[in-house]
Amino acid sequence: MDFTAPMLKEIENKNKANLKATPDGGKVDYVSFSGIVLIGKGHKKDYVDAVKKAPGPNKGQITVDKGSVLDKGELTITGCRAGRAEFQAALKKFTKKKLIFR
Repeated sequence: MDFTAPMLKEIENKNKANLKATPDGGKVDYVSFSGIVLIGKGHKKDYVDAVKKAPGPNKGQITVDKGSVLDKGELTITGCRAGRAEFQAALKKFTKKKLIFR
């Protein structure tokens, strides 16, 4: 599936909402491939199917640290074996939190 700019914006908005809805210290599942990162639930089924059927998708969890007034917080990402730069670029479009890969 070729993801268009409007599709990517829709994914970005859903990812942002899902991270925001995750409580401090909470975890949310994700699946990703080649810069397409789907965080949490509620993404269109055809998007999820396309990413899961790609060769070697990453699957894991993101632990959310909301931070404080002076601290932007951090996202700890597990399960991302490949394409970390693309993963990071996708998240940096909508979050200023520090990204930690484990």
